[in-house]
Amino acid sequence: MLRSELAYLGTAVMFLTRLPCARWARMRTEDMAASLRYFPLVGLFIGVVSSVVYKAALGCRFPELVGVLGAMGAAIVLTGAFHEDAFADWCDSFGAYTPEKRLEIMRDSRLGTFGVVGLFFLLAFKVALLASMPPLWVPYTLIVAPCIARWAVLATFYRSPYPAVPNSTVGLFIGKVSGRELLIGTLFAALTGFLYGPFPIAGILLGVGCLSRLLAAYFVRLLGGLSGDCLGVIVALSELITMGTLFHMRPLILR
Repeated sequence: MLRSELAYLGTAVMFLTRLPCARWARMRTEDMAASLRYFPLVGLFIGVVSSVVYKAALGCRFPELVGVLGAMGAAIVLTGAFHEDAFADWCDSFGAYTPEKRLEIMRDSRLGTFGVVGLFFLLAFKVALLASMPPLWVPYTLIVAPCIARWAVLATFYRSPYPAVPNSTVGLFIGKVSGRELLIGTLFAALTGFLYGPFPIAGILLGVGCLSRLLAAYFVRLLGGLSGDCLGVIVALSELITMGTLFHMRPLILR
């Protein structure tokens, strides 16, 4: 039992990061759906690493903006810009008018103008939000946002009515996320309630869950199904929305 759970955790780590894992934790097709329960935990780990880098930069008396850039850089290196690449591919597909052409553009490894501009604004908004927060609250936000953003994948696939595009890894998740996976993943995401409080986190989870389902329905309408890039976009936008929400909730929490 424990070994199986560790294998699921290792699969989640290998899927979401560039960290090496032991041989027994290698990604297997049959483990993919069960590994989703640990996606929020991996997001929590990414957030903790980013927070440590931020605090280290401020401890070395660098400006807050340098700390923010260092934290974001650490997360990008850790994940291999997995979700940022998907977001850029999605932006590039804006110029297409048919599902087939959109999928063709999203599968192209080359980056176009829409992708560059979209990626710039995605990162710029994150930097602006984090740099505008008091230094005390930035580490908390760096921890909470990646965790909840990865939880959004669970919310997307729980009793998912959405089909997958042909030859997509998304097909491994469709119809295979049970209430047990969602409950375990939600408990991991709820751990961040110790930082911001249980009620703010519950509200954010509800909002992000609704957002992820709306985005999934939007992608199905445009593409005819979900692809791996669609999941990357859901994670990237969920992280940005979570940061923005925490930025506005900060005055309420400080009271």
